[in-house]
Amino acid sequence: MLPDELIARVFTEQIHSVVSRTDWLRELGYAIFSGQDALPAAGAALRATYGDVVLPGALRSTLHRLNRDLPAEALDEAFRKLSRPQGPTSEVRNRAVYRLLVDGVTVGVGGGC
Repeated sequence: MLPDELIARVFTEQIHSVVSRTDWLRELGYAIFSGQDALPAAGAALRATYGDVVLPGALRSTLHRLNRDLPAEALDEAFRKLSRPQGPTSEVRNRAVYRLLVDGVTVGVGGGC
């Protein structure tokens, strides 16, 4: 097989793989957006600024859906921790957010906690 044919074959297989994964995610109820939909310049942008590292509306909505019993202040604190991770490098910040998502976000609830 020539290099160009091999590249075309690998590219085609990757496209089929991505399409099947997005179809699977859509069947699970996920919404699929183009990267252009997330840009602030888009009419109904999913991000307010280019500095947003998360989709604020989606994050707030999910926090509320998963934690209906928590007060708004606790959900706001969780949102802040997830959307403004601490760390000197993007790798450290990504790992911090990952740990928060896996282990949970500790927030104070009532009584001055």
